Amino acid sequence: MKNKTFALLVLASLSFSAAEANAYRLQCSGTEPFWGIQVEDQHIAMSLDGEKSINYFGVRTREAAGMAAGYSFKIEASRGRGAQKVSLSILRDSADQCSDGMSDRQYPYHVQADVNGMILSGCCSISDSK
Repeated sequence: MKNKTFALLVLASLSFSAAEANAYRLQCSGTEPFWGIQVEDQHIAMSLDGEKSINYFGVRTREAAGMAAGYSFKIEASRGRGAQKVSLSILRDSADQCSDGMSDRQYPYHVQADVNGMILSGCCSISDSK
């Protein structure tokens, strides 16, 4: 019983609503190929291998059914009348153990990004920059 209570307390302290995910702005990245995604209030900026960022608009966030708020959610946006899409499936790691494989930094979220059909895996953190 003690472990269950501890797990619930940890989960509650790490949770935030999916709506707040956009308010806090997420910074996601991965390697091989190197890529970066910034989720902001109204758009997602995506860069691949140092190329110029591409912006996607109409950010929509959905929570995973049956999960605590902010633990597992999906963020989507599009451009060009929806012909180009980015979809981020994000899962909270309660032990902050997502590693980019290139540094000692640990991130709180795992992400799988589908960018116009290209699947990328990496990590995310909440960005404090406004």
